[in-house]
Amino acid sequence: MDPDGRLRVYDFHGLQLGCFADDAVAAALDARLGRFAQTDSGPCDVRFDYRRVGVGQPHPVPAPSEGTRPVYESAMGKVLYSDDADRMFISSVWPIRAACDPRSGETTISIAGAVDEHLWALSHPLLTIPLIETLKRRGRFSVHAAGVALGLRARGLTDSRVFVLVGDAELDEGSNHEAIAFARAARLDALHVVVVDNASSTYGWPGGVEARFAVEGWSVRRVSGRDHDALETALTAPHPGRPHLVAAVVEPKYAQAQPASSAATAR
Repeated sequence: MDPDGRLRVYDFHGLQLGCFADDAVAAALDARLGRFAQTDSGPCDVRFDYRRVGVGQPHPVPAPSEGTRPVYESAMGKVLYSDDADRMFISSVWPIRAACDPRSGETTISIAGAVDEHLWALSHPLLTIPLIETLKRRGRFSVHAAGVALGLRARGLTDSRVFVLVGDAELDEGSNHEAIAFARAARLDALHVVVVDNASSTYGWPGGVEARFAVEGWSVRRVSGRDHDALETALTAPHPGRPHLVAAVVEPKYAQAQPASSAATAR
């Protein structure tokens, strides 16, 4: 393992995001995060350690155990989760692995061999999933996403889009509803929320989880979370001047879960 490196702390919309990396990796990160204020010290809300390993050397990120379950798979890689250890593991088509402990907010990403041509992949959506999961645990994600969308608009980056992936149970937390109301009032049409609805919220949502967004004036769609074509159509639907919600319905989490809410809707 290459021990060289230093810690950079980015002020990411009020979140102190620490990244420990060598100079080559830090340059790749700065190309994407450099517009945020940074220091070389200070406490971190979330920390990412980027470790280089030589060919034939063991990865600092261990292979996932047999107790893990798949939660996401794409052509770029897959995400596994260990319920017992509460840890997330990511493997990719690049020589890059990641392991995340969302409780502590710490993620280790290992990069094998001479892979400078793959450094751009460090900001690929697959490898940002640990950050998403960690922010969800702190109840800050939806508020951050609205702030990111607002910040992009303030910088004139009108072609950019922001995506939030949450579960229906997470919407029990009050900070989400502040973001829902603010995003529509601010006309943040760059903001897209995907709610995986497995009927696990504490009290359910009369009219479906999408009703909570629709009442604030959001554009909403409700589709099967297992139908990729329907998801693509819902995610690409035009919604000028309004943030967009896609409720992706999947199997209930519990055997006696509350009934899934309404049939497919579009507003």
